[in-house]
Amino acid sequence: MLKNPSKRLSVLLTSAIFIGEFIIMIAFERWLPNLSVQLSSLFDATLLILITVPLLQQFLIKPITKLFDQLQQAKDEIRINAQAFETEEGIIITDEHFKIVRVNKAFEKITGFKQHFTLGKSINQFKAKKIDTNIEHDIYLSLLKTGSWSGECNGIKVDGREFPRQMSISEVKNEQDILSGYVYIFSDITARKEHEKKIYQLAYLDPITKLPNREKLFLDIEQSFLVSQQSGEYGALIVLESDNFKVLTNANSYLVGDLFLKKIALRLLKIIPNTYRIYKIHGNEFAILLENIDPDVQTAASNARSIANLIDSSFLSAFSINEYEHRSTVSIGVALFKGHSLSTEDLLKSAEISLHHASFIDGNSTTFFDKTYSEKVAKDARLEHDLHAAIQNKELEFYYQIQVNNDIKPISAEALVRWNHPKLGLISPLEFIPLAEQSFLIIEIGNHLLDIAFQQLLKWGDNDSTKHLTLSVNVTAKQFNKPDFVSTIRELFKKYPIDPTKLTLELTESINVIDLEYVTDKMHHLKDEFHIRLSLDDFGTGYSSLIYLQNMPFDEIKIDQGFIFNIISNKNDASLVQSIIALAKIYNFEVIAEGVETKAQFDYLREIGCDNYQGYLFSKPIPIDHFQNLMTHNLSHSLH
Repeated sequence: MLKNPSKRLSVLLTSAIFIGEFIIMIAFERWLPNLSVQLSSLFDATLLILITVPLLQQFLIKPITKLFDQLQQAKDEIRINAQAFETEEGIIITDEHFKIVRVNKAFEKITGFKQHFTLGKSINQFKAKKIDTNIEHDIYLSLLKTGSWSGECNGIKVDGREFPRQMSISEVKNEQDILSGYVYIFSDITARKEHEKKIYQLAYLDPITKLPNREKLFLDIEQSFLVSQQSGEYGALIVLESDNFKVLTNANSYLVGDLFLKKIALRLLKIIPNTYRIYKIHGNEFAILLENIDPDVQTAASNARSIANLIDSSFLSAFSINEYEHRSTVSIGVALFKGHSLSTEDLLKSAEISLHHASFIDGNSTTFFDKTYSEKVAKDARLEHDLHAAIQNKELEFYYQIQVNNDIKPISAEALVRWNHPKLGLISPLEFIPLAEQSFLIIEIGNHLLDIAFQQLLKWGDNDSTKHLTLSVNVTAKQFNKPDFVSTIRELFKKYPIDPTKLTLELTESINVIDLEYVTDKMHHLKDEFHIRLSLDDFGTGYSSLIYLQNMPFDEIKIDQGFIFNIISNKNDASLVQSIIALAKIYNFEVIAEGVETKAQFDYLREIGCDNYQGYLFSKPIPIDHFQNLMTHNLSHSLH
């Protein structure tokens, strides 16, 4: 039985035609005998066509159509493969011996090598000349075990430049599962690497010096702890800063300061051994991390000091900055560590405390971490914290020390701040003023004390026994040099309608360090607008010069108590004080001597022309209520 539908149809049609032809032929022979031969030929031709067409369809047309479909599918697959081969990623195909048999256009575009040049050449000719042996070993093992590898490695371009590649390698096997070659697919990741480099620089490099920054130091300290723990040797963290860096930037500009920092970085890179790492961690502060300097603590300290001495010696030579020779000394702090004996933060804190100590003792020195000094720093930190609340809690108050003339008549008083701490009691300004000056807290304190002084002058103006007094108030350089200082004084005069001639601002010689012209203009402004008095405090201890005295509109010079103390026994001090008084007379300045403690001192000063006096001979600094009582006494009795 025929199962093929086409064959069954052909047999049925053929049978039907034969039967039909037979019946028709009998009929024609009987009724139309003349047409029987023609009809027989017609039916034979029809029969041939009907039999041939299905056979052609089955055995010729369908196979040809199927062949064309297969050819079109193969063409489409070739086109798809060709499109896949011509991607943005470079593709290299090699034989089993790593000889190149084909590359794509992306390979040519990325590397610059043309396909005809690469064919038959070893793949090794197109990798970086100095490739990490660990990467090569990793590629070999991975291909051996898994038949593939993926990772980063450098390639080479036609001009010889190396470039980073993200690459994958896969082996190719034939139908018999025999290795026939390899396919390399890679992309140029130069842009990505540059982006990663920028991110790294932002995160871990100082933008000015390009040295590793504070964050990178923290990471490296952790690693150094592990190194120390494994080796059993000490490490050290050295922190350093140039002395008077702010003077340089204030006198010039921050651009000059930046150039100076770059010069320091270059000098450190030149003198510090490559085994140690250098960092720029803050402002003009640098750090050097030392590893494995010795298992013995004394020897380790000695080795660390040797590095510190190298740094110190390097600062002896001037730094050339824009045709300007800048000289600076350096302060250095050192902290040793072994294993994980300290946390990262504590190590850096210890080194910075040592640096602070070195700076505090006038700089140009090296100090190792000392626990006693650390305790002092901790105490200062607590005081500074409490100082923030002292203003709000009204813990700061004035003590008043009387000032008298040659007739021992009260003419004025100096307001001296004291801190009445709720737990520690009365704290001297020698303890907390330096702390306040390290931050801008001194400005807040200064403005607060000016407000108290204005209030007190307002009260004195309503009292017959005190309305003649002037009040001297100390103003720090930071406070005076603030741009809004004049407006602050103006607002206080609006708030408190006092006689401006009764207010004396005492300024130290350090106010002219930043800009002499700026300071002089501001002093004239204060004099012209408000008619207040200006006093030069601690004369002779700072930067005084004749030019300084000529240009600035002082009303008074205050001789520092250091010159008064030995004025009777020391001829040099006596001569110096006499010269100061004579100079003051030339410029029409009044002279007040502070620190007068004996009648002999008073008599000598009066004899050589001093105008006014202040000191324990007349009264120590006292609270305001005691001062009011003092005003009712005859101070001349203090001389007897």
